[in-house]
Parts: sequence; C-alpha cells; structure tokens
Amino acid sequence: MKTLYETDFYAWTQEQADILKEKDHHDLDCINLIEEIESMGRADKRCIKSHLVRILIHMLKFKYQPARQADSTSWTDSINDARFQIEAIIDDSPSLRNLPSEYLVKAYARALSESCRETGLQLSLFAKECPWTLEEVMGE
Repeated sequence: MKTLYETDFYAWTQEQADILKEKDHHDLDCINLIEEIESMGRADKRCIKSHLVRILIHMLKFKYQPARQADSTSWTDSINDARFQIEAIIDDSPSLRNLPSEYLVKAYARALSESCRETGLQLSLFAKECPWTLEEVMGE
C-alpha cells in the first residue's frame, strides 16, 4: 500500500505541518521529512549555481559576440533576472552568501562549455579563466 508521501506530496506536506503544529511528534513521517528538508537546502544551492552559470553564459556571449548585442535585450534581461534570483535566495538564506564565490570557477567552466555549444565558437577563443570578478558578475 502506497503512503500519502508517495501518492500526494502536497497533502503529505500539509499533514506533516499540522502534526508539527499540534506537537504530536509520534505521528511524524521522520524519514521522509528529513529527506525533504535536506532536499530543500540542496535545491537553493542548485538554483544559485544554475543562475550563476546563466549569468556567465550571457556575459560570455556579450564579450565574444558583440555584433549580436544590439539584436535583443534578452541577454541583459536574463542576466538581471538571474542576479535578482540569486539575491532573493540569499536574502531568504543568508548562510548561502558565500556560495557564488565558492562556485565561480566551476560555474565559469560550465558556462564555457555551454557557450561553445550555443554560439558555435571554439573553446580556444574564450578566456581559460573567468575574466570577471564576482562583484562584476553579480553587478555590484
């Protein structure tokens, strides 16, 4: 027989919240609750990393495809949105403030790979190391 956790995740979350509010801890689904709480923390970290890569991809496009800058504001809009999303997550979880700094090197490597794929440009044309400081990447 499937549990509520397996059949209706939202209903399960509401049930667990009610149990916590009632301080009736013996009915908590501790195994799944622990897993979900840990997953929530990992999700915020993944989001910050993903947004950082998105910023770097568009910054690389700006730098290495200057003729295409005038075509659209979508790159700028995407950069600004990603910066906003990172700041919003950090506002909610200040303990993640150092994550962009810690992940910048890996994010740049990932952005290089994606930029080559998206632009058709050779990897050798791009700077091997991130040419921007974290402050520049974050628009500070």
